[in-house]
Amino acid sequence: MSGELAVETNESGIATFDDLVIETAADYQLEFAINASDDGVNESDTAISETFTVDPAAPDSLEVETQPDATQTAGEILTGLPIVNVTDEFSNPIPDLSISVTADGPGPVVSGANADTNTTGIAIFDEIRIETAGEYSLNFSVVGEDVDNVTSEPFTVEPADANSVEIVTKPAESTAGESIAGPPTVNVTDEFDNLVGGIPVTVSEAAGNTFDNGTTTTETVDGIATFDDLVIETATDYQLEFVIDDADDGVDESDTATSEVFTSTRRLQWSSASRRTDSSTPSRTISPTRTR
Repeated sequence: MSGELAVETNESGIATFDDLVIETAADYQLEFAINASDDGVNESDTAISETFTVDPAAPDSLEVETQPDATQTAGEILTGLPIVNVTDEFSNPIPDLSISVTADGPGPVVSGANADTNTTGIAIFDEIRIETAGEYSLNFSVVGEDVDNVTSEPFTVEPADANSVEIVTKPAESTAGESIAGPPTVNVTDEFDNLVGGIPVTVSEAAGNTFDNGTTTTETVDGIATFDDLVIETATDYQLEFVIDDADDGVDESDTATSEVFTSTRRLQWSSASRRTDSSTPSRTISPTRTR
């Protein structure tokens, strides 16, 4: 406590303490004393005030107390449980303030974007969810107060488990014995449409026909799997079926995509005889004639 702590009574016997300052918010009582050692004082005496409360001053500082973990999963509650605190200029915690959070990254905060400070000035964000994979930081602000925003350390939101495979490039009309045109390409996503890398995708012919050559299982790279060396030697109509399997790590459920029907046509064959000009065959000249 600061201010003038010893004041003399005026002619009316009144002592006024008009510059007392307390910086720490709490409940207080003041004790006033006259001391018998002072001249004109018969004996010591004390008076104690009723209890009063010193409230925090206006919000002055917003800080991140607990950072989100460096790696998160799309659609799940952020781990690390981000925590912020709000204090006045004297470091008193301020309760009952609304704190909001936004995401600085490719997607929004889809839930848990608000929390209130408790009696210790702390707001715990225990329901934040982000569904879009990418690089992020969080921006916190005190609602309705003139306090500088604060930003968390960066973190990464990774895709959830793969659960869908979709055809990006359809197989096109192809020639028997050559790689299927397109080439057939699929992407693999999680339930929030994030592309998922490192997921094995297997291709087969829908009617059970086998490929004569090519790689039938390929892992996605940045969510994309391309089948550029599949060969079928028999000319007919086909459909391709692409599958991700929940037996694989990181796959939420089985899913299948089937292409439209495409045709493998015969490769044209030219015999040497059909291309040869036979010098032994005499040439003939045909002239028109007039019929009367």
